[in-house]
Amino acid sequence: IYTLSLHDALPIFLWLFFSPPKEAQEAIARLNPERAPNPTDRIEAIQVILKLALADQKLSGWQQIQKIACKDPDAKVRVAAVRALGEFVVAKPDQVVVKGALGEATYIDTDSLSAMGKSDPSPEVRVIVADFWSKADVLWKPGIKSLEEMIATEQDPQAVISIRGALAIRVEISLKRGDLGDASAKQLQNRYKL
Repeated sequence: IYTLSLHDALPIFLWLFFSPPKEAQEAIARLNPERAPNPTDRIEAIQVILKLALADQKLSGWQQIQKIACKDPDAKVRVAAVRALGEFVVAKPDQVVVKGALGEATYIDTDSLSAMGKSDPSPEVRVIVADFWSKADVLWKPGIKSLEEMIATEQDPQAVISIRGALAIRVEISLKRGDLGDASAKQLQNRYKL
């Protein structure tokens, strides 16, 4: 007769307690292009995950949007993913940057978003990344740095205009919020002719 030991039961208990709800599990699975070859299905999955995350559904899987959907082969899916992340950051900044006894933990990979903004093959994706940074108040510091780098590397003239506009918004909001001082804001405005 086999007796279930604590060693055996703990992984089962943890899986039951910490697994995403069924709706989120299904949506996360549909982010995979092999499982959902139609880009529209993957975009709908992003919207389901975002809806759950905005409704404070625990373990909604919102980080999977960046981990999987931002690397999708289809530019429309990547645009939808960054747009969803932007909505989440604006609505739930306390879940993106969590302050604790040991400091701050950021739950969005700002480096990969910065890289996406500079090197994604689609100008539409690069512009939506700039829009993300313009609205992400809780990530204002990496946002300004990323927008500056994007302006320096962007080759598409229309995208440069959009990125410059996003930087102007980010600087203005950061100045109003007190994140940036007058001198720093003026320096950025003059340097990039904002």
